Amino acid sequence: MHPLLRRPLLHIFLPLSALLFLLTTSYHLRTDRLSGFISHPAQTDQGQPVCPDPRNDHQLIWPPGPNRDSQRYLLIATFSIAPTPHLRPVPVLPTPCLDPWFAHGLPCHLPLPPLTADLIWTWVNGTDPLQLEASLAASLASGVTPAKGKTSASSKQYRENGELRYSLRSAVANLGTWINKAYLLVGDYNLTSCAQPTMRDENGTTHILPVEPSRLAQLPQWLKPADGATWADGKLRLEAVAHWQTGVRTQVFNSFAIEGGLAQLPGLEEYFIYLNDDYFLLRPLPRSAFFTPSYGLVFRFQPDLLVRGSSTPHSSSTGEWAALEYSNYLLNARFGPRDRPYVVHVAKAMSRPLVEELELAWETEFRETREHVFRSNRDAYLGFLFPHYTIERHREALLWSFVVARLGGRGDEWGEEQMEAAWRRLGGGEAEEYYADLDVWRLPRSTLEPARVRTVVGEDLRGTVYKFSSHDGYPYTAPMYVSKSFPSFPLPNSPPALTKACTFEFELCLGTEGESSTHASAVFKRIAFEIPRCGDCLITALVGQSGELGLSAFLPPPDAQEELSPEVVPVLPLSSSWEEPSFALSSVLPPHTSLRAFVISLLSRYTYTLASTPVKFASLRTPLSTRQVLAQIDKENDLEMVCLNDDITTREAEVRTLAGEWMERRWARKAGWEEGGWW
Repeated sequence: MHPLLRRPLLHIFLPLSALLFLLTTSYHLRTDRLSGFISHPAQTDQGQPVCPDPRNDHQLIWPPGPNRDSQRYLLIATFSIAPTPHLRPVPVLPTPCLDPWFAHGLPCHLPLPPLTADLIWTWVNGTDPLQLEASLAASLASGVTPAKGKTSASSKQYRENGELRYSLRSAVANLGTWINKAYLLVGDYNLTSCAQPTMRDENGTTHILPVEPSRLAQLPQWLKPADGATWADGKLRLEAVAHWQTGVRTQVFNSFAIEGGLAQLPGLEEYFIYLNDDYFLLRPLPRSAFFTPSYGLVFRFQPDLLVRGSSTPHSSSTGEWAALEYSNYLLNARFGPRDRPYVVHVAKAMSRPLVEELELAWETEFRETREHVFRSNRDAYLGFLFPHYTIERHREALLWSFVVARLGGRGDEWGEEQMEAAWRRLGGGEAEEYYADLDVWRLPRSTLEPARVRTVVGEDLRGTVYKFSSHDGYPYTAPMYVSKSFPSFPLPNSPPALTKACTFEFELCLGTEGESSTHASAVFKRIAFEIPRCGDCLITALVGQSGELGLSAFLPPPDAQEELSPEVVPVLPLSSSWEEPSFALSSVLPPHTSLRAFVISLLSRYTYTLASTPVKFASLRTPLSTRQVLAQIDKENDLEMVCLNDDITTREAEVRTLAGEWMERRWARKAGWEEGGWW
């Protein structure tokens, strides 16, 4: 080469060499693997790792050393006391608004409290070596090897496909400033395969040092290294919490056991939205798609798929339906027998106070569920129990308000006087046969008139449509089982199309059964639980007697004291069955408490709405079907939520790649808690 050509080439080659050296060095020194936030446990002379101290170490690589299976974990101390549920108040409308809204449907014009919600994801990496090892040990200890059933943690229930990152991105992109914080509820493992730390004194004597017991909690490896368990994306914080920290003290591979600890997350808001890692939000969603102060929690059901109740489900012990049937058996034992609709697999709004109340009612059942290492046929299923418990408690409150609070009074009386008052309130006339059966019609109601709903909630619901409101009574009445949909009330301005809802058998439902008198609380139990059709029909009749809006026909008369003391949490008896507790006013109402204010606060506690939203449940099975499913989702522009269920049967890696590329196209923006850089 001519000497004159060498010098320009050197000017190019030397800077490139220096750049390559810097990049190579930074790769080996980069903070996303060897960060100052991350500890590498010391090792003994024999190469055994020394037990880390959870007071000093937060995140660490385990097992230490050049091990391809090493991963980053969160180190947690285990000396904390297991949290327990408590009875708490529920956020409600301002006190001056409660009576007008519940009695007459008058909207609140006072400034409403700024309600926010937290997000919760449950996540387990089924391919984690510690997860596989712990699952195998638990399987062998229980006498059930993974080969005999789907108890392995690497089964599709826990298979890691990378969805969590994009589920989080979809929520960040589509939920507003009403979201307060996000939680990851993650699996954790007992840290036993390590040596106690030692110290050698000046005399050469070796002393074994005490160390706090600790556990290793899983972390998604794409999270940035951090000094602790919290991250941020702008103003939104993300916190990782281990199962142990929510009171799950058994090493479990059972999603129902894990869900039982949701309400015990430290610092959790009053409202939260629960998601699995395969749930995705496709379009911006307002708060009113999940909850509002006036219409309460929003639930989504599949009314044409009903769940029966069984104490010994015939379904597979590892499937969802066993837990569904057992949970409906629990509901039947507490609220009376009926089939109940399936809960749609999408993001679910919940109330922390009501979840804790529910867990107090079935304290034994939830404690046993949290101890079930693998799924069983007697698991309490929070995702199914919660919405139905809320609905049944509201029904119970309506009937108790009318029979016990309004008619029975403080003496718990039920005789001719109370029966006559009930007859007149139900529309029975003087000239009619006394206490005859009454035909009940579904009369016009304005509760869910679309323009009214928009005005009350103060925002556009977008794709969500409110189908039924607790302000209109109870949804599971007889027509539902015929039409496979929730009962709908005609709007006041619609053409006359009144439909007969039921026949109220007055003597059977509200009679004294041949005695001169009985107790109002006994009549309440009869219509609410023993003969549920009595309570259902009575609710429909009283909703009609209340007019187009409100629930005035159920309520006791106004009294001088209109406010409820802040110390009073309005609840009816907490129990797993209806037979034992007393529902008499003297057993329920605290001294010196306004009866009407108590009833209205009770109804407010369990306010809910049933809604429909454009959602899709999609199964990923094969490469071909996955392409078709994802293409169809892209075509349906009105879809707001989707669940991508892992049902992969063949060519797993290819299906995972197709889904990953699709998710990256949909939600390309990285959150602030994700690792940066091109490596």
